[in-house]
Amino acid sequence: MTQTYQISERAFDGLNNLHTLKLQHNRLIALHNGIFTVVPALNSLNLLDNQLETLTYDNLHPIYGNLLRIDSMLNIDGESFMITMWLPQFGWMLAMIMGCIYQIEGIPGPKIATAKRPKSSPSSQAPTRTPIVPDLCSKAPDMKVICHCSTDARRLVTKADCWVLGSDLSRKDPIWSTFFAHTSITEVKFITFAEGNLTYVPSRAIQILSILSKLSISFTQITEVGAYALSNATHLAKLEFTNNTQLRSLRRFAFANHPVLFDVNLEANHISEIEVQAFVNLPHLEVLRLGYNNITLLPDDVFGTLGVLKHLQMQHNQIAQLSRDIFKGLGNLLSLDISSNNLTFVGNTVFAELWSLQELAMQNNKIE
Repeated sequence: MTQTYQISERAFDGLNNLHTLKLQHNRLIALHNGIFTVVPALNSLNLLDNQLETLTYDNLHPIYGNLLRIDSMLNIDGESFMITMWLPQFGWMLAMIMGCIYQIEGIPGPKIATAKRPKSSPSSQAPTRTPIVPDLCSKAPDMKVICHCSTDARRLVTKADCWVLGSDLSRKDPIWSTFFAHTSITEVKFITFAEGNLTYVPSRAIQILSILSKLSISFTQITEVGAYALSNATHLAKLEFTNNTQLRSLRRFAFANHPVLFDVNLEANHISEIEVQAFVNLPHLEVLRLGYNNITLLPDDVFGTLGVLKHLQMQHNQIAQLSRDIFKGLGNLLSLDISSNNLTFVGNTVFAELWSLQELAMQNNKIE
């Protein structure tokens, strides 16, 4: 019987930048296999409250690389099952060679809805497949790191937001080699989710990304930043290393040899120790944020090599005393925030090295 479609196959022509499509509360029974071919940027699809009996791989494969969320409802044997999937969280459960498998939630007992597949003859055998390492941006099932990738006009990947899902991610894990296929990446973000466990700075991936300019690492289990952890990244301009609640130490040469790095954000970790020469050969560093940590003591000359630093923020720590030598070399500093610490006394000439300073915040201490 000929299938009647309520949305024509080319209904979405010209919507190249469409990223959210809401089709809920209709009476859709079926979808053209190629209906989403013309919306390659689509990442959120809502099909709730329709009359769909199945969704197939052919329906969704044009957009599976970018799709982040799908909401749908399937009518199976007279029962309605609602599906909501955040794909970066659970992996790509949709992309199966012959169809899709959906985990149904909200109904007592496990239920599986499977897309219909053509019957094969008893004598047919599945072809032998050679195992391949999934692409970094594929969101393939069982990947330990799932990345949502953005491309430029040439369709080169330039940005990757990566969710660490694996709990046994070693430094030599094959997943890090998948970055070789996308050396055009200039911005990358790593964040752990659910059972994910990242206990080290992913230096191997950073080293592969030779033109990386922005790096963000958050909500990991990293306890220290060791020497040359960022692989001497020569194009790195901005670093965000925040909300890593187990991070306590910045070792010698932790941030070294980054000639264009100008902004470092180390806020909201649990940093309590910063070794001398943790910051070395950073000739363009202008902003350093160390607020909301557990710093109690700063060694003399800790910022001595940061001659062009303009803004230093250390608010909401536990710093109890200051010395003139802490600020040695910061003659170009314009603003200093050491508010909300445990300072009780500020001695003579403590700020004598800061001859360019324009703004000093010291409120909410214990100075009498």
